Amino acid sequence: MTKELATCKQCGKEFSYYRSTLRGKDGQYCSRKCFLSSGKEPWNKGMIEYKKCLCCGKKIRSWRKYCSKKCHYEMVDMSERLPKDVSGKDNPFFGKKHTQESKEKMSLAQKSNPTRFWLNKKRPEMSGSNHPNWNGGTSNMERGLFYQTVRKRVLERDDYTCQLCGKRGGKLHVDHIQSWKDFVDQRFNIDNCRTLCMNCHYKLTFGREIPANVKSWGMGFGKAHFPLELGEN
Repeated sequence: MTKELATCKQCGKEFSYYRSTLRGKDGQYCSRKCFLSSGKEPWNKGMIEYKKCLCCGKKIRSWRKYCSKKCHYEMVDMSERLPKDVSGKDNPFFGKKHTQESKEKMSLAQKSNPTRFWLNKKRPEMSGSNHPNWNGGTSNMERGLFYQTVRKRVLERDDYTCQLCGKRGGKLHVDHIQSWKDFVDQRFNIDNCRTLCMNCHYKLTFGREIPANVKSWGMGFGKAHFPLELGEN
């Protein structure tokens, strides 16, 4: 879609516009101010109806009752619209029981909805290594133990310096040379770990530079649990 140029009939200023916004017509005025100065009246002038707010008297459109939520809450008792307590004897089903036919119908309805039927239930065919998101049995507890024991030793060994670009300090990550997922026996081996800055770790993982809008990535448990910056204890 390309813009078209036109000259304002009122002020003579050259302006650009999209023909589609004018439904295929030629642009005539550069602004609403010039349009009104030309003496022409808006097509809907006199067609809009107004009335007063029922609370404060402010001028509003005819289809509204109140000018704001504040006025609405002052005039309407919202307590009448709150759901009423229907427990105990106030419940219309109090003292009654479902028939066997009703129970079978409800059971059938639950089973026909897989999401509700399997709620809080374990599905063997979608559990453990059968799940598409299975990641080798990694748990948050194991990651937490790594952060508390090995991570700090790796950062101190590398003097808080990225082993690829040489930058010291900043947002530092501990990278596994042999991946955490594939080499389970090497997860806590300090010789299998190295210090990388966030930018180098991202580039090594995805094969491209980190986007400008990404301010934090690969933080694991986060700064609240484990310090990431140089000089933090």
